[in-house]
Amino acid sequence: MTSGGVTWGQFFEIPVYKRDRGRHYAHEENRWRRRMGQPLVHLGASDESIMRARRRWLMHDGIPWKYNKICGWIALSVHGARVKADAWVPKSRPLTRKAYLEPGPRVFEFLVTDKSTDAEIVTWLSDGLLEACRRAPFKGKYVDLEAIVRIAPYVSWKKLLLTSLKAVRKGL
Repeated sequence: MTSGGVTWGQFFEIPVYKRDRGRHYAHEENRWRRRMGQPLVHLGASDESIMRARRRWLMHDGIPWKYNKICGWIALSVHGARVKADAWVPKSRPLTRKAYLEPGPRVFEFLVTDKSTDAEIVTWLSDGLLEACRRAPFKGKYVDLEAIVRIAPYVSWKKLLLTSLKAVRKGL
């Protein structure tokens, strides 16, 4: 559906990570100690040279967290008065650059009415996204809510979603 040049449907994508940022960097730190730190200590390297090597390793050989440890996506879309969240999961595990994503199960769905408030809609979204970590295919994974949390205060969620409903009713 289109209305005024806007295509209704998918409006947001939420990345799902293997682990949260803190656990990822703790894992990278352990990887550094095993691969580089202990051998340098055994060779008698100074503390300063070990710290310099650690910084260089983390900058060049360490794996940054953002968008590198993704195990899927949750796509939010509007269908009439319904907000639907669908999982997108890799065809092959683990997700690599060559892996393709395919549609997975519906994560959650809710109905927006004229009486729904922006606060309720944001609560439904965040609760649904957090619940996704407790069920397949994202059980035990980390859903990154950073984008939703940052943008939520600036979006009139009710207006966004009900405009879609009006466009559908008019047949636009």
